[in-house]
Amino acid sequence: MAMSPAAALLSAQYRAGWNRILRTAGFGGEVATWITLGIVALVLLVPALLMSRIGLDLGYEIASSGDAGVMQSWNGLIAVFTLGFALLGAFRARPSFPSSRFGRYPLRSIDLLVAELPAGLFEVFPLLATGGLVAMNVGLAIRMPGEAPFIVLLTLLSIGTMLATMFIAAALVSSIARRRLLLACLVASGAAATFVGGIRGLRTLLKVWLPAIVDYLPIGGGYEGLVALRSGHTARGVTQLAIALASTIVLLAIAAELQRRRLAAESAQDAPARRLLASIPLSGSGQATAVLFLIRLLSRRSALGLLLIPLLYSAPIALTASMGRAAIADGRELPAPALTFTRLAEEVPLFAVFPLLSIAMNAQIWLNQFGWDRAGMRLFLLLPLEPRAMLTARLKGLLFFTTLQSAVAALPLLAIRMPGFREIVIGIAAGGVALLVTTGVGQLVSIRYPRGIDADSSAQIPLHLSWIAPVTLLATGAELAGLWFLFESIVPGAGPLGLVLSLVGVGVAYAAMLPRLAALLQREQERLLGM
Repeated sequence: MAMSPAAALLSAQYRAGWNRILRTAGFGGEVATWITLGIVALVLLVPALLMSRIGLDLGYEIASSGDAGVMQSWNGLIAVFTLGFALLGAFRARPSFPSSRFGRYPLRSIDLLVAELPAGLFEVFPLLATGGLVAMNVGLAIRMPGEAPFIVLLTLLSIGTMLATMFIAAALVSSIARRRLLLACLVASGAAATFVGGIRGLRTLLKVWLPAIVDYLPIGGGYEGLVALRSGHTARGVTQLAIALASTIVLLAIAAELQRRRLAAESAQDAPARRLLASIPLSGSGQATAVLFLIRLLSRRSALGLLLIPLLYSAPIALTASMGRAAIADGRELPAPALTFTRLAEEVPLFAVFPLLSIAMNAQIWLNQFGWDRAGMRLFLLLPLEPRAMLTARLKGLLFFTTLQSAVAALPLLAIRMPGFREIVIGIAAGGVALLVTTGVGQLVSIRYPRGIDADSSAQIPLHLSWIAPVTLLATGAELAGLWFLFESIVPGAGPLGLVLSLVGVGVAYAAMLPRLAALLQREQERLLGM
């Protein structure tokens, strides 16, 4: 039976995914995948019920009065899901169908995009946005059953707008990331504008720019057209619905073209990266292998983006704390929560948190340490390197990457204060424990379930392995917290000593486990070559 290119791509991806699960993990992997899907559904159930309740409440107000203020609140929520979650998802969006897999096969850009749309839903932020949009519109449809067909159309248009915006933003982010000087200038300019603009800039953003975006969002006009149809203004309602439909189609067309250009640009950029990697001498040096692993990470979009994601946590903390300090210095009265937050930002050892945060976000790296060298794995296995040296090289590469990531995250906080010695000791000890534990677990998983990563493809963790990272991180966090409170209860202030002793113990345990991991790597060479 004939299939469209997009349907064929999706079918092939689905079959390849299940075959990979069965080949690497067998029946247990299939069961783990279904259990994970069930857990995800349960996690999404609570926010879905909340958004359904909001849809019911706002839907009642819209159906009964059509008040402009209620419509603005509704359109504001739609804007949060279609634009806000799309921009957050853009930093994690990776092509599910890289162009390197198709060679010169004449696939249209729209075919690739149509296949990417459902594949792009299985990311955290698009999944949350889709669940929120569907739940809200279900509540609205219950209140306005006569307009249910139009509500279904607007729901699909909202999801399409969200995905198109995400792919457009992801293409722009990828384009900026390929131009390192431009990226550095934008980051510096953004940081300067944030700290110079301060409260005035934040007020302008919240009171002027965001309401203007909500007012002119075409999908919001579509919901206003729905109210117009209900009120008997047929011409106006049909016009606004048509504008919403046309704007979504235009956004999808733009996203398709930018996606095509992104894939072509990333494929073309691989050649300089390969020349750089080829210039590194690998004459048996484990240190050179560690540097090579680090360069491979920094040359990939999926790993390079992880360097900037911690700024999403540290920059708002630094901005809020700096504004609070400025208000206190000017003698202005702050609300109790803002005052408490400002004091906590100065008292809590935030600098010690960033190594742990970085390691937690890097699960896709430490759970697949050999997948980044898919093309050169045969070369690595032929090098005069002992398997043990290859494993320690991965540890060093992860140490370099985590250190760089933590330094980037700490930069905004330097505008508030400098880290103290106690804070540095806590960060190094706790981060070292987490790094050794996750690296050891990751090497075991990476050898047993290797997953090759193409230059321009996603590095996401398969569902049947997704439970390993949170369990490892929770166990490590519980161990660190337990030792901290134990030593603090024995001798007040001795918590850092407990973390240092834990680092020594975990280091000895990793060294003892290393020969077994090396033997496993030696036995599983064929599996690594076949990824």
